[in-house]
Amino acid sequence: MSQGPNLVLQWLSKLHLAQYVESFLDNGYDDLEVCKQIGEPDLDAIGVRVQYHRHRLLAAVETLKDHDRRKAPGYYFTLEPLDASARLHLSHSDCRTHRSLPQAAGVHLPSCPGNHDLRFTQCNDFVTYPKLKLKVLIRDKLAKDGINLGQAPYSHKDGSVGNLDDLAQEYSQYYGTSLSDVCERMEELRRRKVEHDAELVRNLIGTGFFFLSSSH
Repeated sequence: MSQGPNLVLQWLSKLHLAQYVESFLDNGYDDLEVCKQIGEPDLDAIGVRVQYHRHRLLAAVETLKDHDRRKAPGYYFTLEPLDASARLHLSHSDCRTHRSLPQAAGVHLPSCPGNHDLRFTQCNDFVTYPKLKLKVLIRDKLAKDGINLGQAPYSHKDGSVGNLDDLAQEYSQYYGTSLSDVCERMEELRRRKVEHDAELVRNLIGTGFFFLSSSH
């Protein structure tokens, strides 16, 4: 990886947001000079949907620009917020303040619904999506990842479910949302895919029978 993309990766890693590096690079944000121009519309294009992640990135962009104006050395990786609002958002990041201590102890924060795995998602990173929106997000990511839920190992020949646990855990972590919600939406998508494929096979068989009958 060249210097520009490598700096972007290091910057996102410092923010605990390295999962977005591929999307950053794919959308042309392959240098920190370019990243300084990021605003709300850019985050939409990149695909940063978790609100807390958006706040964290925008605050970090302002920090980059502020240190650039001051010409301070090493400004790329100085991630302190600029104001009280940004400080509030950044104070939620992993292992940065006393509020993360209950997380380290495996205890959910009082305001948290508690239906996510603390090993992967901090309480303040947790997002609850509407069912339809989450299903669309998962469907789009499955397509991007080239995963067909209707094929093994996720679906057996009889249409029953395979082992979705690891995939659901990965997607739950990626979107910072409930594992149970991801499992439910993923199973809905899997069932729909299996039913669609079965219907397609029936139609093909029916069409083949029609042509065979017509040829006699």
